[in-house]
Amino acid sequence: MGLLGLALIFSIGGIGAADQVIPARKAIGEINSTLEKPGYMRLVFSSYGAGLKHAFMLNPQYKQKRRKPPQGPFSPPKQKLAAGPLDLVSTWDPAFYPLQLKMQWDHATQVKPRVTRHIKKAVKGPAKVITGDFLDVYAKDPVFTILHRDDKSITYIWPDPKTDKSGLFLIKRFTLNGHYTVNMSVELVSTLPKKAKIDYRVVLHAWQMPSSKSKGTCGSAMFSPHPDLKNGMCFSDGSLEEEDFKGKALKKSYAGEASFAAVGSRYFEIAAAPIGALNKAQCSLQIYPGGVVTSRLHEMAPLEAYAKPGACRPAFLGPAEGVVSCKAAAKVLGVSPDAGIDRVIRAFKAKKAVGGVAQADKFASAMTALTNRVATVNHFLIYAGPKDISELKAADHHLRSSVNFRLFGIPLGVLCIPMLWLMRLSYKIIPNWGVSIIFLTIVVKLLTLYWTQKSFVQMKKMQALKPELDRIKKQYKKDKDGLNKAMMDLYKRHNVNPLGGCLPMLIQMPIWFALYRTIYSAVELYQAPLFWWIQDLSSYDPYFVLPVLLGLTTFLQQKFTPQTGDESQAKVMLYAMPVMFTVFMLFMPSGLTFYILINSILTVGHQWLIQRKM
Repeated sequence: MGLLGLALIFSIGGIGAADQVIPARKAIGEINSTLEKPGYMRLVFSSYGAGLKHAFMLNPQYKQKRRKPPQGPFSPPKQKLAAGPLDLVSTWDPAFYPLQLKMQWDHATQVKPRVTRHIKKAVKGPAKVITGDFLDVYAKDPVFTILHRDDKSITYIWPDPKTDKSGLFLIKRFTLNGHYTVNMSVELVSTLPKKAKIDYRVVLHAWQMPSSKSKGTCGSAMFSPHPDLKNGMCFSDGSLEEEDFKGKALKKSYAGEASFAAVGSRYFEIAAAPIGALNKAQCSLQIYPGGVVTSRLHEMAPLEAYAKPGACRPAFLGPAEGVVSCKAAAKVLGVSPDAGIDRVIRAFKAKKAVGGVAQADKFASAMTALTNRVATVNHFLIYAGPKDISELKAADHHLRSSVNFRLFGIPLGVLCIPMLWLMRLSYKIIPNWGVSIIFLTIVVKLLTLYWTQKSFVQMKKMQALKPELDRIKKQYKKDKDGLNKAMMDLYKRHNVNPLGGCLPMLIQMPIWFALYRTIYSAVELYQAPLFWWIQDLSSYDPYFVLPVLLGLTTFLQQKFTPQTGDESQAKVMLYAMPVMFTVFMLFMPSGLTFYILINSILTVGHQWLIQRKM
């Protein structure tokens, strides 16, 4: 059963009838086209809805290992589970390819052009003909025709100007841009004198196996691997809104201006961002118990189109007697047939100034032919790639904020970003992430050395005062106030801070949390090898060697730590702490465990040197 089953069960869709009438069949006449940025991504677009069918990551680090089919009624096709380049598109039913448009007539629209659509059949025989409202027919058969294709761009049109009868056409164009970005334009073209106006949404879908759901902060538990869940994201009014799949229905809309909408996972995303001051948008998120995660851009500038008298004829319709083609008119002025009105007027003025009165009428006719054709074009930036800070920053549109450096709702970016920068700096010199983590550990150790030293000295002083403290406790056994005063006087006389021994731990805890979030969220460490048997820094040690070594090192650290409490408390700390650390770190990222292990080894060495000195 495909995602089509989910559509029927959970009423997947967006706005109006066009979003809910999904053909209960596989796409007939679907054609795939590819745009590739070598070494980065290979995007496969489908003629069905002019949607994104595959987004393969070509960096060898992101290579997917062969996965077992999930248990349950919904199983992805073998291609999604096979070893090879990672595919960011997790849906496989044509109706749920990302970047499709869900459309409805604007409430003020009075003209609803009709279409005669010739649908190709899967077997030999005459084509099925559908006649009706433009959007109703589109909802039944949204298979586009390729208007133009080259190595850097693909242009789709609906309906097919060669076989279908229509005065209204929808054009979608994809053009390669950066490493992981393409530009997408959406255009409505009309040959009709009356205005057609359409509201639309850009829709992104992802699919999550329903059994793989988060159970909260501690849920799936403190001591088990955290699932890599699909999520939806909206950047609205200057802040990121994010919802993970939790197995429950959810629907949220955000009224603020949206910089982008996205679906993705911990390390990757597919995002759409509106371009231009006139193309403002809002966004919404929706999650279905069946596993579908949907993010939408909507409330954008509507698509409007009509042709005033004297308007040129789009080139894709071919020549017509007595009507100048847009391509010919554009050639006269030296502009693109898709040029905006302002560009056309500037070109007309420039040509007129050079050509003089003799050719003024020729230039004026060309300008009129182009400017009398009213067609809306909205532009979007599409990002399909890793959550790499440098790549997201280059793409702009606040996409950098999609890297989640928050823990328990607390933003830790102020620590995470410098940590990641230090590790990347080390990696450039010695390309090994184990060395980078050791380098980071040493830097952090040096930065906290002063407080660690002070703390250890305070603990040694507290240890020296233990006999005196035991005497005071015995003397003031029944006088709590007197005991507290006597202890404070003793600390004051010997210049001891009883809380000084806790300071290094208090300083280290935020650093540990930040490093955990850095390793958890930084795609640079995704499937990056540490050494020997550990081939993924972001995953746990498969043989639990590092957690056991950490437990042993913690035991040594406790042995070297001056004991200031009673003997029973000391024994609890000596044996309980190593066991607790070992169990706690069993399924934590191996990079984090390695950091804490190196930090513990350095701490033991530091304590040993202080012991000898004192």
